[in-house]
Amino acid sequence: MTADQAFVDLRARLNEADAQEVQRFLARYQGTAAAERLREQWLRRLVREQRWSDYLAAHADNGSTERDCWYRRALFGTGRAAEAFSGLSERYLTGRSLPSDCDPLFAIWAEVGGLRSPLVWARIERALHANNPGVAAFQSRYLPQEQAPWLELMLAVHRRPGLLLEQPITAERVPDEARRQQILVYGLQRLAAEAPSKAEQLLASIGAAERLPVRLAERADAAVGSALARTGDHRGLDYLARLEPRFDNQDLQRQRLRLALRLRAWQPLADWSEQLPSTADELGKWRYWRGKALMQIASGPVERAAAAHAFASAAEERTLWGFLAAELIGRPPALAHQPAPVDARALDQLLGSDLVQQLKTLKALGRDADVRREWLDLVRVMPPEQKLVAAVAAAELGFANESILALSQAAYWDDLNLRFPLAYAEQARQAAAEQKLALDWVYAVIRQESAFDPGIASHAGAVGLMQLMPPTAREVALKRGLPEPERRDLIDPALNISLGTAYLAQMQRRFGGHPLIASAAYNAGPTAVSRWLPEEPMPGDLWMTEIPYAETRQYVRRVLTYRVFYRHRLGLPPLRVGAMLRAVQ
Repeated sequence: MTADQAFVDLRARLNEADAQEVQRFLARYQGTAAAERLREQWLRRLVREQRWSDYLAAHADNGSTERDCWYRRALFGTGRAAEAFSGLSERYLTGRSLPSDCDPLFAIWAEVGGLRSPLVWARIERALHANNPGVAAFQSRYLPQEQAPWLELMLAVHRRPGLLLEQPITAERVPDEARRQQILVYGLQRLAAEAPSKAEQLLASIGAAERLPVRLAERADAAVGSALARTGDHRGLDYLARLEPRFDNQDLQRQRLRLALRLRAWQPLADWSEQLPSTADELGKWRYWRGKALMQIASGPVERAAAAHAFASAAEERTLWGFLAAELIGRPPALAHQPAPVDARALDQLLGSDLVQQLKTLKALGRDADVRREWLDLVRVMPPEQKLVAAVAAAELGFANESILALSQAAYWDDLNLRFPLAYAEQARQAAAEQKLALDWVYAVIRQESAFDPGIASHAGAVGLMQLMPPTAREVALKRGLPEPERRDLIDPALNISLGTAYLAQMQRRFGGHPLIASAAYNAGPTAVSRWLPEEPMPGDLWMTEIPYAETRQYVRRVLTYRVFYRHRLGLPPLRVGAMLRAVQ
């Protein structure tokens, strides 16, 4: 009997099955999708019946919040309270809604005195910053009764921050200083987003009435300074200059750097980027922009030497900013490829396992979705070193997407051959040649769009390797004299790549052959990108940082970065990254 057949049989009578029979099934079919589906249903039953000892015997961590809460409830139910509550504050402290099965756990935690009001208020503020007032209001059950009106006040300020100008929050209204100041600064941040000048007025009144602790004062100054700077008011930089760089305020440091760059405030940008530790600049972005800022203000060899030093530091990073910096100082890109270190015996054992033979059969039958599900369930429960073996094994089996996902879970980034596979080579080469596109560009788009999963579909409705929207695919097909494809047709790799490259070529032609703008248009659409084009020519690196959509900013940065890797993988001369970022107009 196969795992799927055994699953169907046992699932039909799961409500009557005993723990021993279920455990035998889970042990026999360990690592299969069938076992994990049954485990989920079995654990849900055990939670419902509060059979905590049986739960612990069957539990396996799948990374979900719900199952973590089940596990912690089982620990508490079997007398292991310290383990149940260990690290629970990190799970609780989120701005989003958590599964309802976590609520009993938090209620117990509050009853025993572990969930204290400062942590509750921290979650309330996170929820409001995430625009989840319902989640914030729900936390009132964990607050002392006398603090409930303060939460109502904070919710009112969330809805209408201008209330703080009309009805000042005094010590009489909120006698707890920490909570009063928290509400004031949160309201200031909300008001700054709506009316910067009014927020500046409120900041002055808060400063006259309260002695804010350093961290709250920084948040207040950053809120007003950022809001003013976004309107083009350079006075905002004066507020941002009050920030004293520390390890725990690096997010605010990066925020003010972005605004200095936006205002072309080169001197503050040079000064503030020097204060940011390199460990807080993993992409090398701010070392690159420090070099550019110093070149803008350079009046002699000292500034130019400092710029060269900044570029040299950035060039050590394996990122777009590192590649740009390396090109400016005449260095090769820091690719630093290192094959994944795996044990040959462990690799042979996995490749020869019954599960892998089953996956080969499923792949030959075209059941890619089943292959992916079984593989993910297998890798999910592996320790990191085994995940690395799984990544190499998947690559050898021709499972490009599964290899990428396993490598990512193993958090190993140095094997460029695994990270950037050359799958669907014939289709990609043919389509690139037909459309006169660089093959590295085609591969970079596929890698970013789908990570080589031909059956993937986005929430927005995009389908396949190059994530085509069905209306776009039909439009491209009609222009090429091809039959209109149905949505299901777009999972075919050859068709998807053919239509995707044709659309990418359209964007290239529409925007004067500029690869940066064409890549942005492929992601965000040509209408949006046309709105973003500057009235006067703008350096491409600057324009990229000012793309309004965060998703598109990240998209074009990754596509350009992946092009560098794919040039290396294809054995082509290194990409001239600066040429890709020529002036935008």
